[in-house]
Amino acid sequence: MSTFVGTWTYRSFINDATEVGTDAKAALALIFGEGVMTIAATEMGDFKGTLSFGDPDVMDLRGWTSYGSPFTARFQGVGRKGTDVAGWVYDYLVYLVPSWPDGVGQTPAFVGSVVRTVPHSDGKAKAGFTASIVAVKRG
Repeated sequence: MSTFVGTWTYRSFINDATEVGTDAKAALALIFGEGVMTIAATEMGDFKGTLSFGDPDVMDLRGWTSYGSPFTARFQGVGRKGTDVAGWVYDYLVYLVPSWPDGVGQTPAFVGSVVRTVPHSDGKAKAGFTASIVAVKRG
């Protein structure tokens, strides 16, 4: 069973190096996407799940995992037909953050990046846009 299996709070961030300090509005503006990622138990090496931005806006996730150091997952998300995310296609590459030997209260997390594979929203969302990812495991 994959170490990635479970439910995660997913956030992606615009890659902007501008410091925001204590400006909460500026910090929030850096969030590109936020949702709930649910990763299913699959055959060793496979990756399958969903990324929900709120019902019914769900992307189906498919790909593979690798058990190196660190554990890696590469997958693609495709928006479901009949929803506001229909036509969305994104590719993801993520790495499981290793546990610190003396870490206290460390929550499993993975980090990585996402790229918009095809344009959507009548061409307003251009292909090739990238963002950074942080996901934290729930409960």
